[in-house]
Amino acid sequence: MLASIIFKYLKFFIYKVARVLSYYPIFNNTVVVLSGGGFGNSINGKANYDFLKSRLNKNTVVLIAGKNDANTISLKSIKGIIYLHFSKKIITDNGIPFSVNLKNKIVVQTWHGIPIKKIGLNDQSLLARFGYLELQAMRHQWADTTAVICLGEHVRTLMMQAFDVSYKQTVISHSPYMQKVLQIGGIEKLEKKGEIEKIFYLPTYRDWVTDRSWDLLEDNNFIEFFVKKNITVYYKYHPLDADAMLKLLPSNFIKVDGDYVELLKECDCFITDYSSAFFDALLLDIPVFFYAVDYENYKKERGIYDEELYELICRLDGLKDEAEIEAAFVQAHIVGLTKIKDKYLPKLSVDSSAKKIIAYFE
Repeated sequence: MLASIIFKYLKFFIYKVARVLSYYPIFNNTVVVLSGGGFGNSINGKANYDFLKSRLNKNTVVLIAGKNDANTISLKSIKGIIYLHFSKKIITDNGIPFSVNLKNKIVVQTWHGIPIKKIGLNDQSLLARFGYLELQAMRHQWADTTAVICLGEHVRTLMMQAFDVSYKQTVISHSPYMQKVLQIGGIEKLEKKGEIEKIFYLPTYRDWVTDRSWDLLEDNNFIEFFVKKNITVYYKYHPLDADAMLKLLPSNFIKVDGDYVELLKECDCFITDYSSAFFDALLLDIPVFFYAVDYENYKKERGIYDEELYELICRLDGLKDEAEIEAAFVQAHIVGLTKIKDKYLPKLSVDSSAKKIIAYFE
C-alpha cells in the first residue's frame, strides 16, 4: 500500500518536472514524427515520416513509435523520450504523452482517419477507461496543438467536437496519408462485377467484451461462402486487437500486417464494422460493406457519429444463406456512395495540401 502511494506521487513529480523542462526546446531544427501514439508504428505515422523526410532538407526528421521498426526510435527509449520532449516541431497521428509540454512548440495533428465511431470527448466509454484528470490533460494537449488537419468541413466539425479545439486551429487539407492513398489510386470497381475474387476485412476493436461474436471470421456462414466461392480474404485487426487468437482458418484467409493500401487497391470489396479505413476504400473506389452485428450495443457503449452511413451502405450482418450473401455482394456495390463521398471526401488539391503542411516545418 505504502509503495503504491510513493510510486503514485513519484510519477506525478516526474510528470510535473517533465512538463516544466519540455517547455524549453533544445532541438529547434528537428521534426519529431510520433507514430501511433505509443500503440505501434501506424501507416499514418509512416506516411507523415516519408512525406517530411522527402521534403525537408534543413531539418532532421526522426520517427518515434511504440515499437521498434526500421528507421524508428522507440518511444520508451531514452533517446525517444529526449527527442519527443525537447524538439521544437512535432507531427503526430494520435495523442501525445501528457508529460510533453506543447505550449512552446509547433505541433501538427493529422489524426489517423476520418472517425466513424466516436472519439475523444465524444467517446462515451472514455471517462470510465481513463478518468476525469486524464480527460482534462487531453483537453490541454489539444488546446496547445498548432494545427489539426481535417479533410473537409464535416471532419472539421467532428474534430472540434471531439477534442474541443477552436476553428482557427483546424486546417482543411489532405493528410500525408490521404495524399498517399490518392496517389496510389485504385481500379474502378463501382460497376457490377460478375465474380468477387479478393476481399479485404478490417474491423476495429472492443475493450468491453471478451467474446468475438462480432467478428466476421467467427461467422461460419461467411467462412463457408468464401471457401466455396474460392474467395481470398485478407484480414487485418486493430493494433489493440492484433494478437487475438482466432480459430484455425482455411488457407484462403491471409493475415496482413503493416501497410495495407497497396493490397487494398487490388481487392474487389472492403468490409469493416466501424473502422475509419472505410474511407480509404472509398478513396480507392472499392465497394464497401458493413458487418456490424453488435451495432446497437456498440452505439450504446462507444457511440457512432453518423448513423446514416449504416442506412446507405449495405449491411452484411444478419445474412445467413448463400443466396443472400451472394446477392449482397453482387448487387449492392454503389448504394449511397456518391452522397457519402460528397459529405466526407471533398476534392482537395494534393499539391496545395502538401504546401500547407510543409509550411509549419520549414
